[in-house]
Amino acid sequence: MLLTMLLAIAAVVGCVALYAASAPGRTLDVRRDELAVGTPKFMPLTSLGAAGTRTHGVWVTLLADGSATALSSRNASAQCFIEWRAESVTPGGRGAYRDNCTGALFGPGGELAAGEAERAMDRYEVARLGTTLRINLDQLTLGTCAHGTQECSRAEAPVMRRGY
Repeated sequence: MLLTMLLAIAAVVGCVALYAASAPGRTLDVRRDELAVGTPKFMPLTSLGAAGTRTHGVWVTLLADGSATALSSRNASAQCFIEWRAESVTPGGRGAYRDNCTGALFGPGGELAAGEAERAMDRYEVARLGTTLRINLDQLTLGTCAHGTQECSRAEAPVMRRGY
C-alpha cells in the first residue's frame, strides 16, 4: 500500500515536471507594418505587472534597416513606468523616454541621457521573421551601467537575466 502510494506520488511529480519543462517560451510577435520607423510603439503585457494604473510592457521601435529595438517599460530600481515623450529633447535629438519616478531621460535607444538612473533601459532580444518581429520575453539584457551600479551591463560584457 505504501509503495503504491509512493509510486503514484512519484508519477504525479514526474508528470508535473515534464509539463512545466514543455511550456513554450514567452514571446511577443509584432507585425512590422504596425510600426512606423523611429516611432516607439507601446505593447502592454499584463504578465509583466503594473505601476499604478499603467500596465508594464515593451516599447518596440522599428529602425530604418528593418531591425528593431524592444525596451522594457519598467524602471530598474523602483519598478516605475518609463514612457515615451515625443516632445522631450535630449542631446541626441527630439524624443526621449522618461522615468515617471525619477524624471530621468533616456534616448531613443534606451541610453541614459539626463538625470539619475541605475542603468540604461533594459532590452529584449528581437528576431526578424519575414514581416514579423519576435521579441523573446524570457530573457532580457540589463541596461549599461550608470553611477557605479552593480546590477547592469558593461559595454564589453552584457548581462542577461530572466525576463520579468
